[in-house]
Amino acid sequence: MNLIASVDIELSNFDNKTFPKRNALRQALSKMTALWSKIGRSISAAEKIKEVFGIALPTPCPTRWNSLYDCLSSFLKHYKSLDVASTLFSSLGIPALTKDDLDLLIEYMHCVKPLAAILDIFQGDKGCFLGIGVVLPLLTKLKKQLNQRVFPNIGPVRDRILSRIQDRYAKYNIFCVLD
Repeated sequence: MNLIASVDIELSNFDNKTFPKRNALRQALSKMTALWSKIGRSISAAEKIKEVFGIALPTPCPTRWNSLYDCLSSFLKHYKSLDVASTLFSSLGIPALTKDDLDLLIEYMHCVKPLAAILDIFQGDKGCFLGIGVVLPLLTKLKKQLNQRVFPNIGPVRDRILSRIQDRYAKYNIFCVLD
């Protein structure tokens, strides 16, 4: 599952023909990466962000894919308005997020949320003691949740997650149950 989250849905694995919004999503994520870099390199920037958001925003950790999801989730949860975010980004010398950027980030978050939840279970202290018996129900739930939603801009990411689940777990002959 971690490979699906960290490698298979990496934006460089898509082309513009199959994923027209790839560059727009990449641009929105690069603005967020610039914000997280500022947090990590500047105490004054981190304090300014804490003042605006009311909390210290977490920064992604490369060894846990879910940290990207968790950091985006924290930003969007504490996000107040586009004007406030634009002022903050501008004061830090970062290109401001646009409404389209925010819409793409929100849609991306909705798309990867079920995958992130399952990875939290697999990577967590509690999940490691649950055993192999939870894999099939979790995969079933993931496929169901992804198939229930339509993602007009991020649909290729959802489709890639579903196809990679099929590819990676087909050898275990469990897809007669999942389909």
